[in-house]
Amino acid sequence: MPKQANISHYFKVRTSNVPSNKTCCSAKSDGVKKAQHVVPGKTTEAAPDSVKKCVHNEPARKKRKVELIELEKGDELPTNTDTVSPAMSANAPPNERLVCSSTLMKLETFVANQNNVREKNDDVPDILEEGILRSHTVCESGKSLTSHLETYSRNRNVSPDSTSPKLGDSSTLTDDGTRLPGRNLKYTPLEQQIVAIKEKHPGTLLMVECGYKYRFFGTDAEIAAKELNIFCHLDHNFMTASIPTHRLFVHLRRLVAAGHKVAVVKQTETSALKAAGDTKSSLFSREVSAVYTKSTLLGEDVNPLSQGAYSDEESRDDLLPPANYLMCINECIIVGSKLHSISVVAVQPGTGDIVYDEFDDERSCSRLLAVISHIQPVEFLLPEALSADVENLVKGISAYTGDEHPRVERLPGAAFVPESSEQVDSFNAGRCDQLPDGVVKCLTAVAQYLKEFNLDTVLKLSCNMRHFSESTDHMKLNAQALCSLEIFQNSTDHRVQGSLLSVMDHTRTKFGSRLFKHWLSQPLCDIKKIEQRQDAVAEIIAGNCGVIVELAALLGKMPDVERGLCNIYYQRCSTLEFLSVAQSLQRVAAAAHADDAPRSPLLRDIVAQLPARLAGVGDHLAAIDAAAARRGDKLRVLRAADATPAVAATRGAIRDVETELVAHRREIRYILRMPAIDYVTVSGAEYLVEVRNSLLASVPADWTRVGATKAVTRFRSPTAARLHGRLCALREQLHVDCGAAWREFLARFGAEHGANRVAVRRLAELDCLLSLAETARQSGYARPLMVEHGPVLHFKAGRHPVVAAAMEAAGRAYVANDADLDAGGRRCVVVTGPNMGGKSSYVRQVALACIMAQVGSWVAARAAVVGVVDAVHVRMGARDAILRGQSTFMLELAETAEILASATCRSLVVLDELGRGTSTHDGAAIATATLRYVATELRCLTLFVTHYPHVAALETSLPHCIANYHMAFMLEGDTGNDDGNSDDGSDDDRGNDVDEGDGGGEDGCGGSDLSLSGWQQRARGGGNGRPAEVTFLYRLTAGAASRSYGLNVARLAGIPARVLRAAHARAARLEEKVECDRCERALFRRLCVDDAPPPLQLLREIQSRPVR
Repeated sequence: MPKQANISHYFKVRTSNVPSNKTCCSAKSDGVKKAQHVVPGKTTEAAPDSVKKCVHNEPARKKRKVELIELEKGDELPTNTDTVSPAMSANAPPNERLVCSSTLMKLETFVANQNNVREKNDDVPDILEEGILRSHTVCESGKSLTSHLETYSRNRNVSPDSTSPKLGDSSTLTDDGTRLPGRNLKYTPLEQQIVAIKEKHPGTLLMVECGYKYRFFGTDAEIAAKELNIFCHLDHNFMTASIPTHRLFVHLRRLVAAGHKVAVVKQTETSALKAAGDTKSSLFSREVSAVYTKSTLLGEDVNPLSQGAYSDEESRDDLLPPANYLMCINECIIVGSKLHSISVVAVQPGTGDIVYDEFDDERSCSRLLAVISHIQPVEFLLPEALSADVENLVKGISAYTGDEHPRVERLPGAAFVPESSEQVDSFNAGRCDQLPDGVVKCLTAVAQYLKEFNLDTVLKLSCNMRHFSESTDHMKLNAQALCSLEIFQNSTDHRVQGSLLSVMDHTRTKFGSRLFKHWLSQPLCDIKKIEQRQDAVAEIIAGNCGVIVELAALLGKMPDVERGLCNIYYQRCSTLEFLSVAQSLQRVAAAAHADDAPRSPLLRDIVAQLPARLAGVGDHLAAIDAAAARRGDKLRVLRAADATPAVAATRGAIRDVETELVAHRREIRYILRMPAIDYVTVSGAEYLVEVRNSLLASVPADWTRVGATKAVTRFRSPTAARLHGRLCALREQLHVDCGAAWREFLARFGAEHGANRVAVRRLAELDCLLSLAETARQSGYARPLMVEHGPVLHFKAGRHPVVAAAMEAAGRAYVANDADLDAGGRRCVVVTGPNMGGKSSYVRQVALACIMAQVGSWVAARAAVVGVVDAVHVRMGARDAILRGQSTFMLELAETAEILASATCRSLVVLDELGRGTSTHDGAAIATATLRYVATELRCLTLFVTHYPHVAALETSLPHCIANYHMAFMLEGDTGNDDGNSDDGSDDDRGNDVDEGDGGGEDGCGGSDLSLSGWQQRARGGGNGRPAEVTFLYRLTAGAASRSYGLNVARLAGIPARVLRAAHARAARLEEKVECDRCERALFRRLCVDDAPPPLQLLREIQSRPVR
């Protein structure tokens, strides 16, 4: 194949929208225009891998994307303009076409001269960024295509912020990616408008309405192309990308979910209003209609209910997240102290909830972390100056909130200072005198921030504000407890699936799901309230109350009325959303009037409050036309034709214009001498006069020709044209006036927001009780008996609710275990056993059962007795906090110190393998001392998982409060047993023994027995030179286990056999040394007793020992 034509084979154009029998491209050569044809359905030889680039070809009429340019170094471009022959394209695929060589030459000329253009400091922006070219740019000859593509490859490594043209940027680029100052670009009117808007909203991504599209410009276009996977190209001075208007809510949510602040810029005038005004030849005026972030994502632009349907690509759950809190944090350093005062305000604009708190925290920021873990904000509002401890906490917060892209907004310190007392009084209906100063500062910053979104009125809802840690009626769960117990999200991928919330949340509504999450984060400590919930759940399970059954059916069909009420309060509600919310509330009010009241006090109170709270909904619903509301027709949605004076005046003006048009028809008939002629409407164009082409001579010359067919021509007379323009302008004005009337109607409904929201909160409580009833209906769940005499936890055949559900779904059975913890008796349980034997799962199931019981739920057990605990403290797992400068062991001890400082005698403490992050002696000493302190000083319920024998030995000195247990297992092929007792038939025909531990003794060994045969056989794995294989039974058994069998886990993990054999031999030698030292100490102790044998006899015993 000739070398000249080699490169042309590798230019391939996507032609999915070009017919196969049309010309692929055209070019000019020597002043003569030639149409070059190619043969479809063929391809050429495979391209070399030397150079590959993506470019864009943008002719005047068609846009085609050149998908691949491949050049073999050293090849020359063709010099002729011949078409590619069929032989050369014998293997071309049917959906691709080859570019003619004339276009190749144009591409080479264009690419080769871009650096020359930049060096001349011309008004050409960087159009090579991200491989985008403009084929119609005129360039001079210069470098070869290969050399320029290599330069382009270097430029691609420069960040987009430094290489791409930005709004208002007049600089150019050099070959090495540096930017040189240039003279001002000549912006189009639209670009000037966008630049002006961008200067008012820095750091905000603009979505600009341009006709039937929303467009992005400059760097915003590059960001949108990356996040939305859409096409980005150069248009005049800026990169641009676009989306259709009807997909606004889908793409807007995606941009916000990625952490961007997005502003929607809409046209503020229509073509009709513009034509009737004095600026009909100028640019459409545009303004920012709304700004959105993760916490402010509400309104018609982002609510799919307003569009009438959900997207095919996103489910309802994805479109409506359960919570989107904005959290403001303010910090005050306490002079002369290691503590710092922290103030927190969390606002959820979508529901109106406001949570505040102020407390003194240590450098570890444990209390702040607990607040963040409970609320799980999606956006933070921070001052510019914060301590390094708080900064590092916020940077690594995604592991506790489950949000991979939490957004952080910075405000200057002046934003936290109230401007006047009037501003302070506007917060919380003037009740800020009851709030701490730090909280008022946070409210000031939140108000200033939300004012940009027109959502600052949320702070006036006094009924929605609550203190986070003021109440003592709730169980305290710190951040480690929420994370380690996997309450809200699993610890693997931080998703809800696999958490306690996922197996307990059976709510029917979004507002019920949000309240249920709050219930789960703050279990009750008041036994009476717990029993009220239990009684309500029991009545729901019985199914004897018809009103509850009817309300439950209605809940399953309700939209998110809590968010809908807030949209109404902000006057951002569409007609369809209002209709849906109002009709749902009216149905609930009607159903709550039933005669058969529930017996449960809690259910009876819920049903009784609903009709009174929702009394005004029916009047507002009667004021609107349901059919017009479904269509989104704001012109006719209000039944009162003249809802406001402005609407009445505009409608009257429209009637006057229409009357004049009817009167003008008589004049038209007289002029044309056609008594029967009338106005016609064609394709939406009104008040046209059709005249047969044979009668055109009778049409006056000053009439405006609008359109024609072969038979008729359509005109408008000057008077009709003037009146029609006036009519169009009045109709547009009517839309504006009706929109204002609709907002006034929403304001009247929003005045009853407090009463309506209380009713919705009661419905949410009913939904949560229905969810608890659904959990209780599952097999193996029992109602716990709540007792008042101290913290008590007794569970018969308890199971881990999450793991058991997963195993049952897989057709496997979960091994149930009992739990007995009593503050008046053995309150500390030490759990030992082999690695992967189920120790952590057991202590988790006990803690989860305690939380479920105090939420008011049934628990996964055959029977349960629970005495209320005030907190659950958990120290579990191994992780570090590098950003906070804490190693794994440091973080472990810091969390333990926090537990020891905050736990009380009514708390449940779970400590899993404390001390494993350091040497054996230090770790064992810390673990032993901590358990002794918890058992004797704090005197709280404790679950202590350990592998240290010294910890288990505490049972000997504290038998009244500490009990040893281990997770049972079997050793394959082993003949020895620690205590000489097999396990109830588990020792089957295979000769396998069940290791139940040796039951105590100092140092974890069986008294003063000097025999070594048992432990030597276990250490050597039955004499076969490999570790013994362990079968886990997952059953809690009394007594402490003497070994952890870590080599068995190493075998399961796939450690090579050679390494395992070496480790097994080394472990046997170390165990023999430890055992010999123990026996020597035992012999020495025997010398110190009164009935000790003669020293010579003891010496012979020592000499008869095997040499170490």
